[in-house]
Amino acid sequence: MAEIGQVWRDATYYTEPETGEQLAKYLLVLGFSKSKDIIYKLLTSRVDHRPTQPVCSHGEPRPGFYMGIPQTGGALFKETWLDLRESDDYDHYDFTDLVERGTLTYVYQIPSNQLCELLECAANAPDTMRSQRDGMMNSRAELNCS
Repeated sequence: MAEIGQVWRDATYYTEPETGEQLAKYLLVLGFSKSKDIIYKLLTSRVDHRPTQPVCSHGEPRPGFYMGIPQTGGALFKETWLDLRESDDYDHYDFTDLVERGTLTYVYQIPSNQLCELLECAANAPDTMRSQRDGMMNSRAELNCS
């Protein structure tokens, strides 16, 4: 169902602590684990001291990959970073269930020519687990990245 480079919107990703409101986040599929779980990282438009140059930053205060404006005229119309802090994987059964319920909705496909550098950066981020790194490097191989 999910494919490398797809952006999905999770309508109930987290709960706002002060109001209890369910809030959405956008996530980018970066690969798959051996058990077919979905390896992803979150997208953010909050600058929070994130640099635009170099596009790949593993430093403090927040490691990230600057993506520019991914989708002018679409949902991703702001300057965007891939947040490279630690994240869990989505169980593929849970992911499928959330898509079927409409909680997870497909938004956009990042062009494959833009994914190679992004995957290299994310795979080598300090908080990336070994299994995630392996899945991202497999994605790079699938995309014929050099």
